Amino acid sequence: MFTSKGNGLILMALIIIMLISSSTIEASISVTEGLSREFTLNPGETINAKITIKNSGEEPREVKVYLRDYFYTSEGKTSYSQPGSRIRSNADWLQLNPEQEIIIPPRGETDVHYTIQVPDDDLKGTYWCMLMIEPKDGLELFEDPEKGLLIQTGIRQISRYGIQIRTHIGDTGTEELSIIDRRLVQDQEGEKYLELDLKNVGERWFATESRLEFYDQEGFLKRKLEGPSARLYPGTSLRRRFNITDIEPGSYEVLVVFESERDKVWGALYTLTLD
Repeated sequence: MFTSKGNGLILMALIIIMLISSSTIEASISVTEGLSREFTLNPGETINAKITIKNSGEEPREVKVYLRDYFYTSEGKTSYSQPGSRIRSNADWLQLNPEQEIIIPPRGETDVHYTIQVPDDDLKGTYWCMLMIEPKDGLELFEDPEKGLLIQTGIRQISRYGIQIRTHIGDTGTEELSIIDRRLVQDQEGEKYLELDLKNVGERWFATESRLEFYDQEGFLKRKLEGPSARLYPGTSLRRRFNITDIEPGSYEVLVVFESERDKVWGALYTLTLD
């Protein structure tokens, strides 16, 4: 019994050590200059760009570089489908060099160069994909002399970076926002929220700032709340929550305002009664 228990403790210690080592290894890889790249091009144009990957660790690291299409919905679903599978994917416009796996030296950096070549077609609006940077998991292989096998042990934990590559076709494409659902909710701590599900029903990516204006029954402005920002690709949707816990009980006309970076404004007016 003592021997079995001792082996169990040793095995647990080994797993803990491997998990700590894995976390340390994954943390050593980083992408400089943010996780999105934006380009404004016309049909037929080409541009060269790069992404710099940094290894802050003491050992060389191998990373995998590949493309995926990227999409999300207000229900919280996010998909990373095969490149070129969505109608507004620009993955087929990208050429990667190197294409697959690269080695980053210790305390060093490596540039991933890529070319975007926009087809000379009738295009408008925004097209996008995700460039994925995935470090290898670093799990070790151990030889089992009795079975003559190499055995991989440990727990696989995949950490990866996704860099959004979005291409705007000149100044073309409409920016259109739709509120597809709304609700008043309260969480377990008693905090009250106005939830709005937003969808980009246009052709161009945009970012918006938001605010709520509360008017009483006489039409006087009682409160103004700055809300969360939103960034939406064409066809995508997301949910935004506005904390209204400290709004006094009563009946209000609530004006919801969204304003894009290009000064496009959307608004909606709701009657809201708070107990």
